[in-house]
Amino acid sequence: MSGDVGRYALAQRYFIQGLDLALRAGDRRYAADILAEASRLTVRIGEHAPAGQDTLRHGRQAVALARAGLSIAQDAATPALAAKLHAIQARGFALLGDARETRAAVAAAQRCYESISPEDAALFYSVNGFGGDLGKCLSGIGDTPQAITFSTMALRGCEPWAVRPLCVTQTDLAITHLLGRDLEQAAALGRDALRSATTLSSTITVERLRTLQRQVHPLRCASRHLTDLDDRITGFLTRTARQQADARAL
Repeated sequence: MSGDVGRYALAQRYFIQGLDLALRAGDRRYAADILAEASRLTVRIGEHAPAGQDTLRHGRQAVALARAGLSIAQDAATPALAAKLHAIQARGFALLGDARETRAAVAAAQRCYESISPEDAALFYSVNGFGGDLGKCLSGIGDTPQAITFSTMALRGCEPWAVRPLCVTQTDLAITHLLGRDLEQAAALGRDALRSATTLSSTITVERLRTLQRQVHPLRCASRHLTDLDDRITGFLTRTARQQADARAL
């Protein structure tokens, strides 16, 4: 919850506390899952950090956290947990711009996911999470066709009631279609993401929509659909900032 409202330092402290408690309880599997989520948060911080050393530092830290999770879990890791750790490690490598290591980690995640059981997926790693992580990292290294395949899988695997994951997945898929120059499909997915975002308050969704707008804005003149989307995102972000300011003033 702390990460969702943008309090990253507090979120990291809670992860450290949770990791300590899991290790004291002897629950290596849960400790590894905490490290996976800590790695995911680190990737997210790195994606929004100023370009350069901050991004690389967060990428290296994300990879190290995922590796630590694999090391702690060892033979206690279920296929879903192992797939999750490899996939988030792939996102760390993508943040570093290391395409070779990204693909190797993606392949390892796929191998683990092939033997997953429904119960294991429900506990550790949904189709939405798996497809979303692989879609993001493959998009990050420029493999647009495969990124679209996995992000589409994530979208299809998203439960209708899970609004935040739905909005994030729609946004990520819109960005990937932009990279593939399918402007009309990107705009349609962007509008879907905005409709989802209006039903909740989440720093994560706002961040992703800002990222989408940074990709859309330079192309707005290339398509009336993108012009409309750019204007809609601007309106949404303006309203969100106003609501946040009003909340702080209370």
